[in-house]
Amino acid sequence: METAREIVQYLIMREKKEKVLSRIHVSNAETFSIIFPFNLKGELRYVLVMHGNKRIGELQNNIETTSVMDHKIYLLQINNNFILTFHPLLLQLLSGFFLAECNTDESVFFEKILRKLDQQYKKGKNNLISRFYLSIFLHCLNEILIRGKPFMCREEILARDFLKILQTENNSIRRVQYYANKLFVSRRYLTKAVSNTFGRTPKELITIRVVDEAKKLLKTQLSIYEISEHLKFESSASFTVFFKKHTQCTPSEYRQKIQDS
Repeated sequence: METAREIVQYLIMREKKEKVLSRIHVSNAETFSIIFPFNLKGELRYVLVMHGNKRIGELQNNIETTSVMDHKIYLLQINNNFILTFHPLLLQLLSGFFLAECNTDESVFFEKILRKLDQQYKKGKNNLISRFYLSIFLHCLNEILIRGKPFMCREEILARDFLKILQTENNSIRRVQYYANKLFVSRRYLTKAVSNTFGRTPKELITIRVVDEAKKLLKTQLSIYEISEHLKFESSASFTVFFKKHTQCTPSEYRQKIQDS
């Protein structure tokens, strides 16, 4: 029997540009939208990622459909809750929309995974298989977003570099000063840049990253003590206090919920 945890809230369609854009116009802040593929006055393929429908008007005159025979593009819309489950920092990358160039291998991958999701959706399958395809898709998309540098402002570039370090380096380091030193700026300037760009402080984003890693480790056979050691907490008690503060339950209670689901 399918549990509530296995149900994925998503929509996928393959339509002409006009219909896809009209669908985005009615999107809300709880919607994460991905459009692929289309060209920007050229032959290169891009993927467009949007959170809600902010600034869509700026794109309408620039988007040209890809050169496929039927001139159709994919629209994938996912509920924010699913994004937060698998990539809690992914939503922080976006300010309105993001346009990223895809290389040949990435284009082929996106075509394949979106086709499979489309098949699942048309069959009325919204389950563990869909979760699997979506989680892989989001992982690769996250890598593309991290790789690019779409911003012109120095603050935005700095904030993006901070996020890249946060996602790729040791997630047990919770001091903002560490990241400021790595980026050769003051803690104050880093906090200002990240807050202005993502609407959250570096400390908040670090906390999200640590909590996410803790949840993953709690799904393993590691003891609470071993997890607290891995995440460099002073003691299992301090880890428990930290985890409960940000999740409203203790590590043991969270692990029990997983086992009961």
